[in-house]
Amino acid sequence: MRFEEGRFYLLVIKSGFVLVGQFEQSPDALFLRVVGKAAKIRWWGTTAGLGELAEKGPLDATKIDVEATEYVNKLEISHVIRCSDKWKKWGGA
Repeated sequence: MRFEEGRFYLLVIKSGFVLVGQFEQSPDALFLRVVGKAAKIRWWGTTAGLGELAEKGPLDATKIDVEATEYVNKLEISHVIRCSDKWKKWGGA
């Protein structure tokens, strides 16, 4: 998969976590590198699941925990969801 520069993505990790951030392929083929900040989404705050969150951006009820994540192991990812530009307002801050 190719990640678009400047685009946010939701990554569903096999352990059940959902990450949000901007990603790119790292020099090591097994990992994605985080561009800027990434965060775990602790509470989606949606009524229609992750698709709604990807489309509408973070909602009032969404709980996001910014972390110092630098790399994500590609073998741990079960789903990748492309986010709308509404996530650019969040920007990881």
